[in-house]
Amino acid sequence: MRAILLSLFLLTAAGDAWAHEAQRAQITRYNLTCDVGPITRTIAATKWKAYSCHNDFAVMFVAADGNPMAPCAVFVIETGQKTLVSDAGLCNDASIREVNRRLMDSAFHDIPDIIRRTKDAGD
Repeated sequence: MRAILLSLFLLTAAGDAWAHEAQRAQITRYNLTCDVGPITRTIAATKWKAYSCHNDFAVMFVAADGNPMAPCAVFVIETGQKTLVSDAGLCNDASIREVNRRLMDSAFHDIPDIIRRTKDAGD
C-alpha cells in the first residue's frame, strides 16, 4: 500500500510544485519502496509517520491523521554527499517550508537512527 502511495505521490508531484526543482529530478531517479515502519515524529508542531525505504538511505514522512498538511509526503534521501529533501502531494507551500527546513537541519534528523527505529517498529 505504501509503495503504491509513494508511486502516487511521485506521479502527483511530477505535475505539482516541489520545494526545489533540482532536487525533484534527483529524487525521482531513485526507485523507492518505503513501507518499513512507521514511527511517529513531530516536525514543526505537526505529526508525521516516518517509513524507511528498502535502500537504507531514504525516509518518507507522510502527514499523519489530523495533520492539516495531509495529503502530503516529504522524502529525505542521504546520498553520502548531501541530504535531499523534497515534498510531494498536495502540500501547503507556506506550511511545508518549515518542515523541509527542519528536515534539512542535520541536528534535527538522523536518517540511520530513523531507519533503525522503523525497522524495529515493523518487527
